[in-house]
Amino acid sequence: MNDGLPFQDGEQVLLTDQRGKRHLIFLRKSETFHSDRGWVPHDAVIGQPEGTWVRSSMGLRYLALRPTLAEYVLEMPRGAQVIYPKDLAMILFWADIYPGCRVDVANHFYSYSFAPNHEWPEFFSAQRHLLDYFRWCADTLGLRELIRFDTEVTLAAFDEER
Repeated sequence: MNDGLPFQDGEQVLLTDQRGKRHLIFLRKSETFHSDRGWVPHDAVIGQPEGTWVRSSMGLRYLALRPTLAEYVLEMPRGAQVIYPKDLAMILFWADIYPGCRVDVANHFYSYSFAPNHEWPEFFSAQRHLLDYFRWCADTLGLRELIRFDTEVTLAAFDEER
């Protein structure tokens, strides 16, 4: 995390315009962010502190912030993957998930660098301990409200704006 440091080349930044539209970009020296509201040179952001306002070529202001994990999850480029209940058994089979399952690699390799866990009960913990850790991360980082459980997808459409 680069809290308190100026933005650097190669770092991700979330540019939010005055209308609230957000753009997640990687900063690269000499490159330019383009939108329907003008362009912003990456060099105008690199070296600036977090919370800086930058103007596009058309005068629109963007607030430059480091994305939180929740913002990254929402704004990152991705392809949706629907998992149907009938397919779940095969996924669990190939993922090697079963009662009494435990890890075969030291627990600390399963910890996120941004949320380390130094309280594992065993060196090779049971699956339930990892599940508790991942649930704690989801709750602590505010990701659960971003996940739709018990939802059936009836239609999917491509959104040009996202």
